[in-house]
Amino acid sequence: MLRNIMNQLKLGIPKGSLETATVDLFAQAGWTIQFRSRNYFPSIDDDEITCSLVRSQEMGPYVAGGTMDVGLCGIDWIKETQADVEVVCDLVYSKASDQPCRWVLVVDQDSLVEKVEDLEGKVVATELVGYTRRYLEERGINATVEFSWGATEAKVVEGIADAAVEITETGTTIKAHGLRIVCDLLHTHTVLVANKDALADPWKTAKIDQIAFYGGECHFVEAPSDVYAAAQSLADDLQGHYIDQFTYAERATDWRSNNNIAESIFAQMAREPHPVPRWIVCGAGTGGTSATIGRYARYNRFGTGVCVADPAGSVFHRHWADRSVARVDHSAGCIEGIGRQRVEPSFLPDIIDRMEIVEDIHSIAAAHEVSARLGRSCGGSTGTNVWACARLAAEMAERGEKGSIVSILCDDGARYRDTIFDDGWLAARDLDVAAPRQAISDFFETGRFAG
Repeated sequence: MLRNIMNQLKLGIPKGSLETATVDLFAQAGWTIQFRSRNYFPSIDDDEITCSLVRSQEMGPYVAGGTMDVGLCGIDWIKETQADVEVVCDLVYSKASDQPCRWVLVVDQDSLVEKVEDLEGKVVATELVGYTRRYLEERGINATVEFSWGATEAKVVEGIADAAVEITETGTTIKAHGLRIVCDLLHTHTVLVANKDALADPWKTAKIDQIAFYGGECHFVEAPSDVYAAAQSLADDLQGHYIDQFTYAERATDWRSNNNIAESIFAQMAREPHPVPRWIVCGAGTGGTSATIGRYARYNRFGTGVCVADPAGSVFHRHWADRSVARVDHSAGCIEGIGRQRVEPSFLPDIIDRMEIVEDIHSIAAAHEVSARLGRSCGGSTGTNVWACARLAAEMAERGEKGSIVSILCDDGARYRDTIFDDGWLAARDLDVAAPRQAISDFFETGRFAG
């Protein structure tokens, strides 16, 4: 079939660090993009779209000039080039995570520069020259901003520049070079931008809207506890409905029927030596999992206890011990997916038999050890569960009890390569996992647990 070249949208795919992540994002939305060897024009399984590989730094000018109808790049390069384009939607992803990146001012550890005003008369190296110059000029700071072709951190280390403005996701590489971060200049994320003339074309607008629809739009909040009110506000403003997973998670599944997580656990245990678990251990995010397991066990009159493994900073174990405690003001910690600052309505303490408080460092250590023993990477919440299981098992062994303990392997650890599995990230937070990892390793070997 011949393509109708009059009805084609010219799409720019960012070449470089965002390339793979962008292809993965389109794959999730149902488009397959394939690269050809030594070719800047990838194929896509949509006759109405043509693709070109374009450097993120050049995407804005190309889209503004009409070479591309639409493209993806960091909002930092739109601000840098001041390209006259329309931001269609935010697509918050980066090379290694789904978090925004930061352009930061970095200096040598021994530098006298403590704040941005201390750059007066200094030399700053960066790839983000235009934005950095404007940033300093707006603050009345007279500094020399020089373009860096790469290895920007090295210029500071070698004394070629007094400071650098560099992009980072985790700060690990910066610290590895013996540098320190003075302040953030710009938070950036990926955006979908469009040519203004293309948006005047009804057909192209519809196609762009199709891409934007599958990409979604992210709205940021200042603190985790603000997410609830923000979600409700968005629903009200857009005349939509807030699907509140936090409030209604415990009733999303009928615990009396089949095809729920509790029924699956008991079905999988049917041929084990101890088919009815003495304990089932899980974490609590919304509270829906512990509610389903607890209700199912009681409905079927199983002698199974429900243990919730909870990060030390979370409010859940505090509420379980004292119902008057409904929130904590500090962060719940660095273990994603479980633990909260406020008690979720779906958390049902009355059907929980035991809470195990687990420090973040113990969760991370257990995640490392379990990942090594299984040959597959496991996230921090899996480590939290395993640490609690070890305590229960050691107690049962001391009492001479027999029985099974069941827990849940949560999300894959690959998404945490730059956080809990990164030595630099751990060192920056003074998290030394060696001793607790040895403790959990000894448990696996001996059955005795010092944790």
